[in-house]
Amino acid sequence: LEGVEAVNWDEISFRRPLQSVQQHAYCAEDIHLISSFLDLTPLTTVETAACKLLLRVLRFLRLCDYSLEDICTILAHASAYFLDTYAQCGKQMQAGEIGNVLGTLIFIAHCYVQDETCPLNLWHKHLFWKYCPLKMLNAAVVRLMEIRRYRLRISDADLSKRLSHLYMSIAKFGTLDLRHFGRFRPSLRSTGYCKTEPTSSKETEGGGGVASSRPAMSEKEGQRASSSRLRFCM
Repeated sequence: LEGVEAVNWDEISFRRPLQSVQQHAYCAEDIHLISSFLDLTPLTTVETAACKLLLRVLRFLRLCDYSLEDICTILAHASAYFLDTYAQCGKQMQAGEIGNVLGTLIFIAHCYVQDETCPLNLWHKHLFWKYCPLKMLNAAVVRLMEIRRYRLRISDADLSKRLSHLYMSIAKFGTLDLRHFGRFRPSLRSTGYCKTEPTSSKETEGGGGVASSRPAMSEKEGQRASSSRLRFCM
């Protein structure tokens, strides 16, 4: 991780798990952004694996050429969606599932917010292939939208509050363009168009990564991963 010295660890609420996986961050700014994102959820602790996945999700979005302003808007929506998920399924979710749920909600939020989206199979290829088969990930997406009653818009007031919190956490880096920071224009949204895909799984992994030529998950492994890691969608 370049520029790790720019991280002010005293400002990081989830310092311990993020410090141990900081090498997976695209930049120092993303460590602050993920901590701020988690601040917007009811969570008080998270596992290291969850922080690793969330940092990789941000890396993935950046490598897909989404702007920082877009990423903040996506995170603001996803953090709001998690409130309903946690209220309904929090007692059923194991600690190891939290990162996968948040990552899947970020996918849903990016589909709603962006006019150019990256399809689920690429998210699975680069981020979720270890955890469950694509079919189960798709079922999880549907289940999470059902919990929201398929209402993905959040109020302007809630969006503004969440964006402000995210902005304050990274304001010192001076990379946000406030002219493009705020409510997206849903009339411009479309589906089926993919942003530029990261060239390899190694890029999105960061810190060494995984080989792109990985063996396929067996049916038994898929069933075991599905039942243990995405139980909330059953």
